[in-house]
Amino acid sequence: MFRPDATPAGHRFLGGVMPDGYGNPLVPVVQLLPLPDPRRIGVPSFKDPVMSIPFVRLMVSAALMSLCGMPGPARAGDLDDCNGPPSEKVEAGCTAIINDLSCAAEERLRAYVNRSRVFMGRANLDAGLADADAAVQLNPKSVPALLSRGFARQRKGNLDGALADINQAIELDPKSPNAFASRGGVKTDQKKWTDAAADFSQAISLRQDYAVAYVGRARTYVETSQLDQAMSDLNTAISMNASLPNAFFWRGQVYRLRRVCAHASRAGLSRETGFGESDDRP
Repeated sequence: MFRPDATPAGHRFLGGVMPDGYGNPLVPVVQLLPLPDPRRIGVPSFKDPVMSIPFVRLMVSAALMSLCGMPGPARAGDLDDCNGPPSEKVEAGCTAIINDLSCAAEERLRAYVNRSRVFMGRANLDAGLADADAAVQLNPKSVPALLSRGFARQRKGNLDGALADINQAIELDPKSPNAFASRGGVKTDQKKWTDAAADFSQAISLRQDYAVAYVGRARTYVETSQLDQAMSDLNTAISMNASLPNAFFWRGQVYRLRRVCAHASRAGLSRETGFGESDDRP
């Protein structure tokens, strides 16, 4: 599919669009052939290829297609819609900004990142990765763009690629809690529990109210049978944000594992003492 934002400056397309080379809005381009000079060749005939009815129809159709298919400039509210909370307006607002080359590069980068987030939330992983990659192409040193592509690569199962992006983001901004939490998520997928816990701890040290990082660290504690530490982190996360489904899920797992451990402990005691669980005990 033709992408106006990828068109080299100065290139013309019949019935298409072209940038003016200065980041201004796209303008339609329709290549028109000069009319014949009747003084030189007489009255033109519709048999002439320049004036034939099929040719005229073709040119009119090309002009209409270029005008109807041309992306319009972003509206005043598109930026607010694109940067707002997830909703149906985000994709439309971000798309308008992306297609409007008069918008600042930073605004278009942010639009790519936000639209990638929308696509990833819909499990449209290919579209999400494409937008994140476009953001990185606009600015290879943008931490939000790198983290966005790192997350998309993680969801696609490319953990090495995800780590490469996230590590670069940490090098650029070693004070980014989001970067450390993102790396903790990848380490969790790799089942590197100790490394993941260290990254989540670093994220928490940089942002004490980072509820998601507490949940991530709690997961590593559950996986390493540190149930008391896990419960503490999960309770902290829920006290900060009671709308985190994963926090309640993992707290439920802690309760379940505690019951399993208690039952195993009682069973072990029964074997050692010779009393069954239903036996009377002194």
